Amino acid sequence: MRNPLLASLPPLIHIRAGDPAVPALLTTTIAGFIEESMQRGAGWRVAVARLADVLFVQILRAYLSANGGATTHWLRGMTDPQLGRSIASMHEAPQRPWTVEQLADIAGMSRSKFCLRFRDLVGESPMSYLTTHRMYLAAERLAGAGARIADVADAVGYASEKAFTRAFRRCYGLPPREYLRSCELGN
Repeated sequence: MRNPLLASLPPLIHIRAGDPAVPALLTTTIAGFIEESMQRGAGWRVAVARLADVLFVQILRAYLSANGGATTHWLRGMTDPQLGRSIASMHEAPQRPWTVEQLADIAGMSRSKFCLRFRDLVGESPMSYLTTHRMYLAAERLAGAGARIADVADAVGYASEKAFTRAFRRCYGLPPREYLRSCELGN
């Protein structure tokens, strides 16, 4: 199961050295990353790991800026100031029983305007997006050691294992129990 963000990016992002569009902060972060890697002082592994995270975000920003914004639907939604708040809320609390009204309120929009804009930018309805995100999280949890289907269902916002199983099957074409078995077998 691939991460949706990583799956939406091109296989290679090329940022040219000396390009005036590249923020100075990116150059500074790269220099810090190289310095930490070479000096190997106390805590260097932690520093390099954190700088790698920062570097990834900065490269993603530079890529989006250079390409006129996001090309992938959900990235377009995330970069929208209003929709981004709603999408971030869904990501922060996927188990919450979200309604379109609540998500529209977070975006500061009417329900109808929110739904139209969400579909236009993201390419699907807010609730469809939420279900897809929940199923991605569920698949990740099922792939982990000792996963119990009822616990996974609860963690992604399903009060009933039966409803979760239906949603998972619609998304992945097989029930969670089979998916879990295939993960245990290493498939």
